[in-house]
Amino acid sequence: MDLPPFSLEEMLTAIERRLPGGRVWSIAVLIALVVLLLVFTISKTFEILDPVFTFLWTFEWPSVPIGTFVVNALAALVPIGAVLGGGYVSYRWMSRFRTDVRTAAADVLRVGAIKALIEAKETAIKLLAVDVPDAPGGDPLAHWIGRVRAWEQSVDILLRQAGATGGQLSHLRSIATFTPLEPAANPDHARRKGVLAERERRLSELIRDLEKRG
Repeated sequence: MDLPPFSLEEMLTAIERRLPGGRVWSIAVLIALVVLLLVFTISKTFEILDPVFTFLWTFEWPSVPIGTFVVNALAALVPIGAVLGGGYVSYRWMSRFRTDVRTAAADVLRVGAIKALIEAKETAIKLLAVDVPDAPGGDPLAHWIGRVRAWEQSVDILLRQAGATGGQLSHLRSIATFTPLEPAANPDHARRKGVLAERERRLSELIRDLEKRG
């Protein structure tokens, strides 16, 4: 009834490793591009601003036409802008990719948890059908109580995975009023069956709410 262990970080890492080159290669390429961009930018900046430095030093504009100066400046800015634009687009794409993966993983986990909750509801019905607990070699009622507690713990975990709110979890745990359920082995068994029956009823309501939300 419990779902297998799930780690979103492990899933993201596994997907990332399947991308061309993987994380290490992507970081290496990014560093190389940054270094090349810096070298290109610095060299182009000095080359473009050389007439300006000459003018400030001698107060005479060198033999470089203003039009040529503007064209060189634009020619340097275009590739820089292209690299920066490409980097921004890649960053946005990766951010959206990770968000989509997280959303898909959460949806898969949630759907699986709801299915497991439906099975848990059927388990509760089977526990309620036990009139006289049977536990060869031990205390029958204690064995039945242990099964009920294990069921409650499992349901609590599954509800969290399915996206239940704190109020919904509290509603399922806090049973103030119930009707003892017969037939039972003794009054304590009847009382516990009554509590379990109320929890099963509330669990059915929670499952319907979670399915509508999906």
